[in-house]
Amino acid sequence: MTKQDLINQIQDELTIHGSLPRNLPDGEVSRVIDQIVLKFKEEYQYSVQKQSYIVRLDVLKSPQFKATKKLIMPDNVMSVVKVQECNGWSYWGSGVNQFMSDKEYGNVNFLAYEVFATAFSGDGLIMRVAQESMLDISRAFYLEQISYDYNKLNHILKLEGREARYSVFIDTWCSINLEDLFDDYLFIRFCTETAKLSYARLLSLYQFSLPGGITIDGSSLNSEASVAIESLQNKLDENNVCDWFLQSNL
Repeated sequence: MTKQDLINQIQDELTIHGSLPRNLPDGEVSRVIDQIVLKFKEEYQYSVQKQSYIVRLDVLKSPQFKATKKLIMPDNVMSVVKVQECNGWSYWGSGVNQFMSDKEYGNVNFLAYEVFATAFSGDGLIMRVAQESMLDISRAFYLEQISYDYNKLNHILKLEGREARYSVFIDTWCSINLEDLFDDYLFIRFCTETAKLSYARLLSLYQFSLPGGITIDGSSLNSEASVAIESLQNKLDENNVCDWFLQSNL
């Protein structure tokens, strides 16, 4: 759905498909949509998706980068989750860091594998927590992760601390296309009810009379929209529950 299609849909509901005069300008509805877009990018988990980037080592070694140690990320990057070097080590799949990626399968490797392969139930969950703690501690020795600072307003990512020795992998959360967000039911209802508040405020400031001397009650429209927005906000909060936990010792 395009933005204009969404504006027309909201206007149809406000005017009961033309039964009432169209007093709320399209520009005001557009302003409401723009503000709800910013809100949903911050609070709605389905408005973003993971996106990874790789910065080559020759870029990191260039004089332009060394002067500021800053990278300009795309405008749709909402947050940066992790920055680490692409040094060929992996925690998943073939093994736990170099404890299992080398060709020697000693007692230490088998012990690490037993910890890695535990189930997510009972005592196995405790072993999983111990495994994550072990991996966090090991990161302090291998230093594959790079400290950083990201500002979502100017989209500047600054790499702090030591210089990278390999190409850098950047894990981010990026906003989806607006056309996809405009098709979301929760987003549509949030925009419609917020526009209804603007419509009610307009009716309260200026009394409009319909043919026959009938006036539109803006207060009832305001109360209806306020209750609906509160219910929608509760649904929005319910969709943002944490589905896992992370433990870090760094």
